[in-house]
Amino acid sequence: LVGSYGLSERVPYPVLGYLAVRLPGLHALVRWLLKRWRPLVALGLRNIIHDASKITPDLVSEMQQAIRRAGSAPGWQAFLRQEIWLLRPRTCYLDRLGEIGCPVLLVHGEKDRLISVDASRNAAPRFPQAKLVLFPNCGHWPPREYPKKFNRLLLDFLA
Repeated sequence: LVGSYGLSERVPYPVLGYLAVRLPGLHALVRWLLKRWRPLVALGLRNIIHDASKITPDLVSEMQQAIRRAGSAPGWQAFLRQEIWLLRPRTCYLDRLGEIGCPVLLVHGEKDRLISVDASRNAAPRFPQAKLVLFPNCGHWPPREYPKKFNRLLLDFLA
């Protein structure tokens, strides 16, 4: 689990997130702006990636191309509309984590602005077999910020 959703009873920016997925046209407007304005994409990446030096022009282009892909928005918007309730998420699995019988690896960036690192810290002891690894100076996207470290950790865990 990497900066995992479903391990907290809180969502980031709860009121803004709730309104963003329910106000007609707002999601479409933001998407339209992101397709056309690179600085807005870079700003959005600052909420995901802690180390600004890793937000390269190539990464911004890659993210903008992903936003432009047809068909990517409806599924994400439907997920958000279903999951983001006012002030809390719909899904929280904290009470069921003890049912998971296999080993679990939780990876979380200590500087994650989207999903608090406390979510993984609080969830780890609820699993029968969990290993929690925190990446210092890392945001919501450890595989992107520290790919070699993340891949080594994952391969070691799977071995």
